[in-house]
Amino acid sequence: MVYIIIKYVAKCLIPIRYNIVIKNGDKLHEMKGPLIVSSNHTSSLDPILIGLILDSPVYFMAKKELFRTKIGAWFFTAMNAISIDRNAFMLIRPIRKVLTLLERKEVVGIFPEGKRVKKDRKGKPKNGVAFFALKARVPVLPIGLIINDKRRLLRRKVTVIIGEPIDLSDCPFKNSYSQISEYIMEVSHTLINREQLSGKYRTNLESNWQMDKKV
Repeated sequence: MVYIIIKYVAKCLIPIRYNIVIKNGDKLHEMKGPLIVSSNHTSSLDPILIGLILDSPVYFMAKKELFRTKIGAWFFTAMNAISIDRNAFMLIRPIRKVLTLLERKEVVGIFPEGKRVKKDRKGKPKNGVAFFALKARVPVLPIGLIINDKRRLLRRKVTVIIGEPIDLSDCPFKNSYSQISEYIMEVSHTLINREQLSGKYRTNLESNWQMDKKV
C-alpha cells in the first residue's frame, strides 16, 4: 500500500521538476514479471524513474546503510528495496530474496555496475545481473537513462530509452557471468549513445535550417 501511494505522489511531483521522455515505450505496459530490468546508474533518481514507467512494482537492491535507522528501514522496505552489504563476501540472504521474487514472477531492477557512476563514464559490471538472469531463466530488459544537466523553464529533461528484451537461453557464453554482464551493460550504453548522436544530428539540422532562413 505504501509503495502504491508513494508511486502515485511521485507521478504527480516528478513531472514538476523533470520532463520525462520515453523512447521505444510502445510495449512497455506489456512488460510483466518475471523480468529483470537493467540500467545505467548516474543518479539517485534512477530507481524512481524506472519504478514510475513500469506498471508492475519493481524491487531494487539498496546498500545496507540506508536501513540503519528505524525510519529508513521501514521506508525502504516499504519501497521494495532489498538490503545488501556491498562489502560482504557472501550474500546468501539477498540472493535468495531476489530468486524468490523472480519465482513469484515479480520485476527486479539491477544496476550492473552496482553503484552510481558519473555520466560519460563506465564502471566495471558486477556478475549479479547475469547470475540472476541465468539462474532464474528470465529475460532482461535493458534501459538507458539520460538526465540532462540543463534546465528549461525550471525543468530538466530526462530521456528513458527502452531496449529490446534480452533472452539469454541461447547465450553462447553461459559460463561467463562477467562477459554476459558486460554485454548487458553495453546494450544500455549503446541505447544512450544512439540517442545522443541522434540528438546532435537533430540539433545540427535545426541550426542549418535557421541559417538558411537568415540567408
